[in-house]
Amino acid sequence: MRNSVQGILLVIAVILAAAVAAQPAQQPTAPQTAAFPPVPDYPDSAGGLEKFMKTVLEAGRKEDNQIVYAHTRSLILPDPEATFGALFGDVLPVSFASEYKKRSSALYLVLGRDLMKIAQEGYEEIRVRRYEEGCSSLADENQTPVLLARKQPAAFYDVRILKKKDDKTATGLWYFVYQDGGFRYLGNITVPQGAPVFGSLPATDVSDTAQPAERIRIAGNVQAAKLIEKPGPVYPQQAKNARLQGTVRLMAVIAKDGRVNSLRLVRGHCWLAQAAIDAVKQWRYQPALLNGEPVEVVTTIDVVFSLTNR
Repeated sequence: MRNSVQGILLVIAVILAAAVAAQPAQQPTAPQTAAFPPVPDYPDSAGGLEKFMKTVLEAGRKEDNQIVYAHTRSLILPDPEATFGALFGDVLPVSFASEYKKRSSALYLVLGRDLMKIAQEGYEEIRVRRYEEGCSSLADENQTPVLLARKQPAAFYDVRILKKKDDKTATGLWYFVYQDGGFRYLGNITVPQGAPVFGSLPATDVSDTAQPAERIRIAGNVQAAKLIEKPGPVYPQQAKNARLQGTVRLMAVIAKDGRVNSLRLVRGHCWLAQAAIDAVKQWRYQPALLNGEPVEVVTTIDVVFSLTNR
């Protein structure tokens, strides 16, 4: 859903990615914040965020940067560490919140600049989605792990901006939350090691720094060759009815005896994810050996759902 107008997503990725140390090549000049007009109240709803974005785009077309920057400045989290901690616990790296805080003074300027740019290029059709449940039929395969990783029932939003109603591509911004009476921008969040899934298995830490000496990492295609029991997934009826196909990727810890000990969802549609998890929990592998001793294995598992042969 990302098109050739990549200004927003590309620059935000640069600003918020913890591994990127470089600043954007050019940052817009900071306006006098004392001259900003007050931002109106917008309700906590998809319609409220749509109205917010329409106001910004209309101001952008008129080159009224005071209104634009007043709105984008209001999106910045006042306390990123507290917000990300409350929403995600330790699922997100600590560096994500610290990078957000470090670059927040530039973030609202970049958001404003790029929204004005796409407004002047004719983008005006706004689509807002609100996600409350972890398993939302509206979410794509990359959004589902983020929604499932939430530690509290906070509604998330995303925004897609098109030139025309029937356009198939859009410029997008996600995610937003409603906090302290206004919308706040979280950023284009990903869950690096996958989301703990549905409480079905323990949420084992699978990060490289957390691996004990008796655990090794093996590529998914290599580990797949060691399968000795592989019950297939049951295709969910609602997914069949919707003609939904795709691949669910899981991050797994395989125990020393070859049984699946822990699973996290890396990506996949939520209508397919639970069926994939239920199947993979029953899989068994040949035990992995290191220097003749059994060890745990961290690997990825792809479960493919296809209606072609059904």
